[in-house]
Amino acid sequence: MPNRKRMTRWSSYELLRSIEMRGKVGTWVWDVPTGAVEWSPGLYRIFGVDPATPASLELYQRLLHPDDRLDLDTTTMIRDSGTIFDRELRIIRPDGTMRWLRGYGDVLVDGDGEVRQAAGVVFDITTERAMTDALKRTSLRNASLSARLGGVIWVADPAGIVTDLHGWSELTGQGLADVQRNGWLDVVHPEDLVATRQTWLGALEQRTGFTMRYRIRCQDGAYRRFEATATPVLNRDGQMVELVGICLPVPETGGKEAGGRETASAATAEQGLTPGQLRAARAALGWSIADLAAASGVSVSTIRRMETGHPDRQVNVGFTETIRGIFRREGVVVALANGRVTVSFDAGR
Repeated sequence: MPNRKRMTRWSSYELLRSIEMRGKVGTWVWDVPTGAVEWSPGLYRIFGVDPATPASLELYQRLLHPDDRLDLDTTTMIRDSGTIFDRELRIIRPDGTMRWLRGYGDVLVDGDGEVRQAAGVVFDITTERAMTDALKRTSLRNASLSARLGGVIWVADPAGIVTDLHGWSELTGQGLADVQRNGWLDVVHPEDLVATRQTWLGALEQRTGFTMRYRIRCQDGAYRRFEATATPVLNRDGQMVELVGICLPVPETGGKEAGGRETASAATAEQGLTPGQLRAARAALGWSIADLAAASGVSVSTIRRMETGHPDRQVNVGFTETIRGIFRREGVVVALANGRVTVSFDAGR
């Protein structure tokens, strides 16, 4: 049976004590005329000080980080401001460890306006501060890497909400708010849009990574080709917690038709998936063209054009990446090694 106290109602003291026992919070009271200071048990725990040690303003000042100490020797500042502090500060515990705290303090004055008491509450925010600092460092690291590579680095949550983005605004003019709800697809070339959307949504649904190429409308209005690679970040349970990606410019090559289209042979070769490898990968799965069309969402006629590789038959390069993603999902690996494209089964599947 749980330990239950017999009482008709919670007193303010019992409620505060219960909160302190379960949270990183403490309170204090300072009787200004006498200089007497009281710390709650929770504050002693935060400070890392033996509860048998008498609380004092001098001890508090010694615990404060040198850069965070306040001038509390006079009550003039307290009386004029009406508060002692409302800020973040650091303490150095007796064992040498540093803790980040958030403190709030107020004062009580008498009828003559003289300060009689000051009281406050202190929260230990060390864990939260460490997480915030880590996120800032990660964001700065991604920004530096994006600038160095001349591309885009982004992070999205499992629902596809972009939480960190570097280089995209400089490239397209879209800000973080503009790319939400798949808004980034607005700057993808119309001919690449369907395949790009399918690959993106498929990665979110399947919790998998991808590599695909598509054209992006840049700030100058011109479309340029980029290669995007993303990988899922998984927790210990194998659940995706975020999707991290990088988007880099692709050097312009031959094999283009008027208007920026690529021939079927150029598109598949550029992506490391020639007509022969496409047919071999499909055969390795025992799939017909209709089976591949059903799995990828790419039409039967488009797959036929890709497999013939006729230079007069144009195809969206994004469809190639969609099919590559389907092959990866089924354990068929199309890889480029020593200038040769190979098709094999993933032994780990």
